[in-house]
Amino acid sequence: MDRAASRFMFHRVVLGAIVAFIFQAVNKHGLPNMQTLGAMWKAIRGNAQQSDVKGIAEFAMDENTHNIFYCSLLLSAVPSLLLLAPVLIPTVTTGSRRAKKLLEKAPMVGPVVTKGASFVLDREEQMLKLSAQCEVLILIVLIVELLTPRRNLLFIILYAQLLRVRHLVNTKSQEAWSAFTAKLDSVFCHQRSPAPVQTAYRKVKSWIASIANPMPKQ
Repeated sequence: MDRAASRFMFHRVVLGAIVAFIFQAVNKHGLPNMQTLGAMWKAIRGNAQQSDVKGIAEFAMDENTHNIFYCSLLLSAVPSLLLLAPVLIPTVTTGSRRAKKLLEKAPMVGPVVTKGASFVLDREEQMLKLSAQCEVLILIVLIVELLTPRRNLLFIILYAQLLRVRHLVNTKSQEAWSAFTAKLDSVFCHQRSPAPVQTAYRKVKSWIASIANPMPKQ
């Protein structure tokens, strides 16, 4: 598949995911009224009052909203399967749950759908952990890509801001960052690690924390 075709398919997957997440958000919170839309616009412009923020807090902290924002970033990204992982994994688990509920009593296809959906849902915990780990890996890859022609500084900044929010509300994200930092600490901060290496590692860690804020500073 050439580059143009892969980008076309990538964008179609992303657009399909946006539609799915919008449907889930509306199904959960209902259609936003003009007051809510006005509060969102004030928040985007940075002049929202406390009452405005309180009115949209639940919607802003919803994972469907996070996924919609992330998908909008992907429309300007270089196509990559890794970038799709945080989108596809929750879509598969949510879709499996809905399919099982809707089709479990359907003749012929019901048992097949139920078996397939159960296979996915039995592994939902591990899949969501994998999704959170992919979010961490994506940020690291994006930072490394700053040294390559694929770099996209604006994407990194916006994605890091998204991670700030996800770390506040998503326990899987918190666990993924804790495990990642613990692993790096064990490699670079053990007793036999040279002092210059530890110093350099702490500076890099502090810098990443400054842009994404999920990594605990030491």
